[in-house]
Amino acid sequence: MFKDFYYGTSCVLRGVSAFYSERRLWRYAVLPMLFVLGFYLLVVVLAVLGAEKTVQQLDSFFRMLPEWLRWTVEIAPGFFIFLFLVLAGVFAVTTCSAVYEIAGALFFDRMVEVYEEQKYARTPVRRTFSSGAGFLLSSALYSIGTVVLFLLLSFLTIFLPVAGQLIILLSMGARFGVSYCAAAWFSGGYSFAECRKIAAANRMIVFGYGVMTAVIMLFPLLFVFFLPGVILGAVIIRNEKIEKGF
Repeated sequence: MFKDFYYGTSCVLRGVSAFYSERRLWRYAVLPMLFVLGFYLLVVVLAVLGAEKTVQQLDSFFRMLPEWLRWTVEIAPGFFIFLFLVLAGVFAVTTCSAVYEIAGALFFDRMVEVYEEQKYARTPVRRTFSSGAGFLLSSALYSIGTVVLFLLLSFLTIFLPVAGQLIILLSMGARFGVSYCAAAWFSGGYSFAECRKIAAANRMIVFGYGVMTAVIMLFPLLFVFFLPGVILGAVIIRNEKIEKGF
């Protein structure tokens, strides 16, 4: 059991190593990265504009303050710009990985195909539009369930600060294992339901893979650089364990 768990965790690191060792795969991460940088640059610009607009709206309020508080008029612009930038930073840290996943979805599918062709001499299965749409819908519903579970478990941290965090990590690891494996196994011709059945049959491997992914996700900015490798880690699992000898 532990051997399978360890194997799953190691595949994440092997996937990251494979990605950075194969320069031809880098092209599939560049455009999503540029999208993320452009998106958050826009967020910063909007934060600054929002701070300036807020100061303008509150100008009359500041002018009504007693004389001994008039000095706040001078520091208000800098204060609100700082406050809005901090909020923008928090927003970036908490949403970075999700935005990157959305931006890279189409590119990562092709990256998986190229890696499998090169590493395992496999030809990608061509999917119909309807099968792709069905997979996307099932995946989205599963992700929504993951978010709901996360919010519910978050209440545990109020009463169990340490144990609650551990429960969240393990629970999210189990969910992420299925989600990210399914995303990588899509090129093999599997439906989302089939991916879940395969994950259940290889529970500890997928769990180890998911827990390692969840640990990396604790550092959202780092996860941006690791996500392509995480996807490749699931490809390694499918080819070396699940479909070995096929």
